[in-house]
Parts: sequence; structure tokens; C-alpha cells
Amino acid sequence: MTTPQFAASDAMLVNPSTITAPAFTPAQMSTAVGVASAMITGYTGRSFVANASDTVTLTASADGFQLPQYPVTAITSVSILTDTGWVVCDPSTYSSDETGWVTMPMSAMNYMVELGSTTPAPLLPDYGWQVQVVYSHGYTTVPTDIAAVCTHLATQYLDNPFGSIEQKVGEIADRYAPQRAGDLEPWVTRILDRYADVGVA
Repeated sequence: MTTPQFAASDAMLVNPSTITAPAFTPAQMSTAVGVASAMITGYTGRSFVANASDTVTLTASADGFQLPQYPVTAITSVSILTDTGWVVCDPSTYSSDETGWVTMPMSAMNYMVELGSTTPAPLLPDYGWQVQVVYSHGYTTVPTDIAAVCTHLATQYLDNPFGSIEQKVGEIADRYAPQRAGDLEPWVTRILDRYADVGVA
């Protein structure tokens, strides 16, 4: 079996030492938690661990724009692309909520573009401006239900790392339930779906 490798930036949602599996080494438990964390972040599209300085480039509509990660804890800066480069917006021209929706009227965007440009910046195909945002997001403590799912999935991985439906050793055969073979159980998807929906946490 090839052991999955995780970059230092890959955040583990629970401490591997919390997994009660004495038959496994710390390295195996760390791998299991890494796999479980990657499954959760991949399914939800969210990074749950706090990030103090994330930068994204988005297209703003006439009403504003949606940041991809939430809860949003702070916005450091919002910049609009003009023909002469990025113009940093005055914080008074926008407001946000913890779900990551940033309200920024088109009139404010036009004003900021005019400040930093000799000619109007070209509108993008959907008639919005290109914005670059530096912001902080995530939880200082991973939500309890997400931590529970991570622990559950990590334990499943340790029990059946190949995602097998059936395993046979000599004359003894173990048959795994579909969930044990890699499918997510309904109660797990119900929890993850809540976090995958923007605005629900």
C-alpha cells in the first residue's frame, strides 16, 4: 500500500493523537486523519482551520460578491482592477457579513476606478469588476460535528484503508458494508451538506 503524502499546508481537522486505535502507529493515525480531513474539505469546498491572510481574485456583480471561504472574520483589503493596475478601495465603500457576502454597490466601484484610472476600466463579460480581496476566515476551533465526522472517517480508513468491499485472509473472509468500502454514510453527508451550503454554518 502506498502511503498518501500531505503537504505542510494540508490542515488536519483533529489531532491524530485523539484517535483511539492502539494497534496503529502515530504515522498511520496521522495519515488516516489527513485522508479524512481531505475528504471533508473536498466534499464541502471549505477550509475549516483559521487562515489569517488569504488572497482571492473574483468578479463582482452590480450588488457585490461572494468570498469562497467562511466564516469571514476580517477583510484586510479590497482592490479593483483598472487599466493602470489595482486600486485599493476605501473600507467605507463596502460591507460584509460572516457568510462571506460582500456588498459593494457598482457606484462605489465606478468611483474607485475613476480615482485610479485615466480611462474607465473595461467591464468583464458579466458586467462586473475584477476584485482582489485579502481576508481572514475559518474557525479558531473546528466545529464539534466536523471533528466527530473526521474522527469517524479516520477510524474507518484505519480499519479498511483500501476501501475494499471484501477482504479474505486464508479461509476467513470479512465483508464490509458499503459505507466501510468508501461511501459516505447518510448521517455524515447530512452534516457535511450543512457546511457545503454558503450561509449555513
